[in-house]
Amino acid sequence: MSHDGEILWKALHSYLHRPRLNKLLAEAMHSQVLVVCADTGYGKTYALHDFLQHYDAVITWIQLTESDNNSAHFWENFTHAISIYSKETAVRLMEEGFPATNSDFEKYLHIPEKDVAVGRKYAFVYDDFHLIHDKAVLRFIERCVSSHFLNITTVLITHVEPSINLIRLQAKGMVANITESDLRFTENEVAEYLRQQDVMVSPQDLAAVCHETEGWAFAVDLISRVLKNKPDDVRHACAAMKLNIFKLLELEVFFNVAEPLRHLLIRLSLPDHLPSDLVRLIADDPGSLPELMSIGSYLRYDPFIDAYLFHHLFLEYLRQKQDMLTQEEKNDTYLIAARWYEEHDYKIDAISCYEKSGHFHAIIRIAYDMPTQIPAVTSEFLLSIIDKMPAEQRAGIVFLPAVHLRLLLGLRRIDEAAAFARQYLAHFESLPVTAFNDRALTGIYTAIAFTRYLAAPVTDIYDFDIYFRKADEHYTRHPFTISGPTTNQSIGPCVSMVGTERKEAHEEFISALARSIPFTAHYMGGRMTGLDDLARGEFHFFQNDLPGAERYVTQALVMSREYNQYVTRGRALFYLIRIGLAQGDYVRIERHIRELETLVAELNYINGHARFDLITSWYHLAIGQPQVVPDWLKVDFEEGDLPKFVEGSTNLAKVKYYYVTRRYHPLLAFISGNIRLKKLLFVRVTLKAMEAACHYQVKDRVAALTALREAYKMSLSNRIIMPFVELGKDMRTLTIAAMRDRNTGIPRAWLQLINRKSATYAKRLQLVIAAYKKAHQLGDKVALTPRETEVLADLCQGLSRSEIAIAHNLSINTVKLVVNALYTKLDAGNMTDLIRIAVEKKLIP
Repeated sequence: MSHDGEILWKALHSYLHRPRLNKLLAEAMHSQVLVVCADTGYGKTYALHDFLQHYDAVITWIQLTESDNNSAHFWENFTHAISIYSKETAVRLMEEGFPATNSDFEKYLHIPEKDVAVGRKYAFVYDDFHLIHDKAVLRFIERCVSSHFLNITTVLITHVEPSINLIRLQAKGMVANITESDLRFTENEVAEYLRQQDVMVSPQDLAAVCHETEGWAFAVDLISRVLKNKPDDVRHACAAMKLNIFKLLELEVFFNVAEPLRHLLIRLSLPDHLPSDLVRLIADDPGSLPELMSIGSYLRYDPFIDAYLFHHLFLEYLRQKQDMLTQEEKNDTYLIAARWYEEHDYKIDAISCYEKSGHFHAIIRIAYDMPTQIPAVTSEFLLSIIDKMPAEQRAGIVFLPAVHLRLLLGLRRIDEAAAFARQYLAHFESLPVTAFNDRALTGIYTAIAFTRYLAAPVTDIYDFDIYFRKADEHYTRHPFTISGPTTNQSIGPCVSMVGTERKEAHEEFISALARSIPFTAHYMGGRMTGLDDLARGEFHFFQNDLPGAERYVTQALVMSREYNQYVTRGRALFYLIRIGLAQGDYVRIERHIRELETLVAELNYINGHARFDLITSWYHLAIGQPQVVPDWLKVDFEEGDLPKFVEGSTNLAKVKYYYVTRRYHPLLAFISGNIRLKKLLFVRVTLKAMEAACHYQVKDRVAALTALREAYKMSLSNRIIMPFVELGKDMRTLTIAAMRDRNTGIPRAWLQLINRKSATYAKRLQLVIAAYKKAHQLGDKVALTPRETEVLADLCQGLSRSEIAIAHNLSINTVKLVVNALYTKLDAGNMTDLIRIAVEKKLIP
């Protein structure tokens, strides 16, 4: 906190500002946003802190520093603040990571929703907000202040006007402001404060003090300290105050305490964050804590965050004194802080302090233990440290090469990773056999294996098993405990990493997986077990061989349970649910969903809640229940930071959502522009089939048949038909149209096959839909909003969309969205269907 001016208040029940300022704050807390804006020394932080201690609300105080311009650091800071009142929510937020995209933010809003009780007041305080300039962090806070939780007030304590967009809220009168004029001391308040400090001045001197300080809290306090020593020299006190604030701090604060305490204060200025336990460790003397508090509010304890906080100007002064410490003292302090931060899961702070103390091996150990998919901003931060690492230190850290390569792979810098891998390999293979070298080579070969695995969709080479075998050989020669993640994490929307249409490629990929698993399972604690069966089951599924798919996927499920491969288990359940849809087996689907619910509770099921949302959303969209889909999957297509599996799988779920809700044009724009997803054959066929169906729905028959022909050609060599079949009645209609056209370039036998399979799928899907509606007592009743009812009535009267827009003072896009919602709710294929169903269901007068 820049705790400007908190020195003015010595006891909670005697603050001079309370009657006047607290009334302003109480009124301001009814707003959605409170901006407390004033320059240094006006008592912003302490005034608000005192007020909130007596205010009936759940307070989350986020103390910001320059380090919070790293979104990973900000997220650790934010979630630790949340943990004070909800540890469960904080753990979930850390698991999901910083919400960098619209989808991520929608997901974030629903995580703490259960903690926000109706009728309870909440306040999120961002102190020192002016220090933040990172666009991602600013955007997150901007979204937060505009969220729909009306019982939450966001407080921004800042030196300057907030650099986020508050115009809409200001126009609605939902932003309150506390300014410098509100925070200035009045003449009566200055007089009362001086009396409390046993400083007596004449009315003329009081006027002089008020004139010179202009009610600036920090200056009033410093003048009172000078006047205690020279009570009759107000002119000198004012001049000294104006001459040099730092010199006054030195004379009146720093040199008024014993030398050991001065030394401790300088040490405490080294770490960015001072939790109370860490202060005790650095002090190494419980008796020194009361002495620390003797300097007044230049250092104070904040119970909201259980930490000690320097006054912003005093901290700046102390940092200028850090040269008084020896390098050994600095390193020792940073090391104490780093170990405490690491123990309490402040990873970014720990890494920063370890770097400053020169303990690079500890940084690599932290990185090695991180989940496989590390946020991009954290990866960049770690890579910057590795780049600056002294050569003599690099040579002695066994897992440095593995971590370095993994960070590059996570950032998709595959060519760079491959180049470094060759360098590391050449170096360590030339050295004698030692335990150190074997451990390093285990990591290097593992990274190379994953590099080859990730590159397979482009290279069409499936030799990653060779490098897993070499890694296992070095591990076997000198075994060690691998402390990193051992559960397999899928890195894309498909198990298969095949991009080519070449017929033999899938078998080559699956065989390479099968050859890899004995090695990975041996030296990585069961990792990848069951993945070969899952890949084979996936291949059979896309070929619409449901018995074969079910056999292999079930085998993968059994193996993943045995070896705790949670992500493989979740993906197996996803395919079993899709198989159940194709078989019309509602009971089996519900059983799989129940197992999926229990799986989410497993701590090692990385991003389990997001994966659960993705899988169940696919199911609910298939049965025509888009309203059940979480809001974070309803926002626009986007590319995110973490994790990469979510990016591909999320966008595929959105493809299905856009299609089911008839948002065909933006869906077509996404399909035509996306390149990354199209690297995988199964996804490429799925998107092309969807593109054909979209074109047909918007009456572009030529484009629909062209896309269908392209999809057919992509799918032919591997007999992929499930992406067509899962489009059900829409694909049935499209194939009928294609069979009427003799110039499609698509064999009639193939069209007949797809027509028949999609028709069967549609019939069996109706069985699941009927069972779902019965189980959830939905019936056939359709609930329309008042606006949907109005638009439906106008459509039945023959009005066009533009006429409806004019009649109801709506935008044409709003009308289109309402019409699409009507199509979805009534399961209508065209306007004639829509009106017929509306009449049958008596939805219009």
